[in-house]
This record gives sequence, C-alpha cells and structure tokens, in this order.
Amino acid sequence: MNFLTAVLIVAAAATANSQSVTPPAKWQNPTLWSRVKPGQTPDAARRILGDPAGTESTKALAIWYYGDVPTTAESGKITRPKHGFLMFRKTPEGVALAKWTPPDWLNRPTWDQLQTDHKQALAAQQAAAAAEKKRIADEAAAIRQTKRADTIKKQQQVTLQRQQQAAITRQQRAARPKHKTPPVKPDAHTQLMSRYFITIGGSFIVMALIISGTYGYKQFRT
Repeated sequence: MNFLTAVLIVAAAATANSQSVTPPAKWQNPTLWSRVKPGQTPDAARRILGDPAGTESTKALAIWYYGDVPTTAESGKITRPKHGFLMFRKTPEGVALAKWTPPDWLNRPTWDQLQTDHKQALAAQQAAAAAEKKRIADEAAAIRQTKRADTIKKQQQVTLQRQQQAAITRQQRAARPKHKTPPVKPDAHTQLMSRYFITIGGSFIVMALIISGTYGYKQFRT
C-alpha cells in the first residue's frame, strides 16, 4: 500500500460521528503490537495488525486508527484519539511508520498486565519446550545406555560360554583313559634267527681272537 493510496482511503473518517469499535482479538495481542516498529511500510503494518478501524490522510501523513476514530463536533472541531493509531510519514524512500501507540485498552495498567500474561505464557511455552527437549534427550541417553548394557551382557555371555566350553573340553580330556603301548615280543622264528646270528657272530669273534693271538705269538718267537 503506497502513500497515494493511503491518502485516498476513507478521508470521510475525519468527519464521522463519535464511535468506539469493539477491538478485534488481533488488536488486543500485545505480541503483535510489539512487532510494530518505526520505519515499517503500510503493507508491513497491515500484515501484522490487519485492517484498521478507520484512516485519515493528508499530503504528508497517513494515519490508521485501531479502536476509536476521529470525531467531529457540531462546531466542526475534530477530536482525534490519543491512543491506538499508526502515523505514516512520506520519506525519500517512500511511506514509512513514524509514530505509533497501542489502543487505550492496551495502555497501562492493562497493557502491562497483557504483556506480563504474554511473557508468562511465553515462558511456560519455552519451559515446556525445554522440558520436552530434555525428555527426548534423556530417552535417547537411556536407549543408548540400554544398548551398551545389552552389548556388554552379550559379550559377557559369549565369554562365559567359551570358558564353559573350554572347561568341558579339559574335563573330557582328563577323563579319557591313558593307554600304554605294550612292548612287542618277537615271535619264535625271530628269536631263533636272533640267537643264530648271535652265535655266528660270537664264533667269528672267537676265531678272530685265536688267529690274532697265534699270529702275535709267532711274531714274538721270531
């Protein structure tokens, strides 16, 4: 909404009879009024507060009223509300909000109470969000802890099973009978052949000794 449009909107509000409108719930929201800042455009203000109850325009200004609107007495004197308006001023950059004040029902102490209620509600929401975030984090930590405990338990079970199996294997080995290999006795033929070769060997040894002794004796006599 540009400045020329604001100039043309409802100029007759300046000559209207005195009236007070029932404030929409949106106008009573202190959060919305706290978002209104100097320098905002009319379009930005409209997105925040919605349509005003009345407007008044001049060549240099455009005023939007939220709540009471200007009244004109029979004498022609115009009385403008001191609260609940946005005043836009023409600047080199365009039309921008120069001054604003919330409606009188949002003035102190009502305004302070609404702000307090809003802050308390916001704090409660933030506390609830923080509590929910903590709950999710605690649940995630508990799940991780449970998984770690399950992993450790499974590892311990595997280790215990291996130890038990090793103990069973040792017991089985210890229970097996120890068999000693009996000496192999030669059969009769082998024994006979052994005695034969022993006898022949002994005879050769005796003959060798006799021959050696005779040869030595002859050498001695010579």
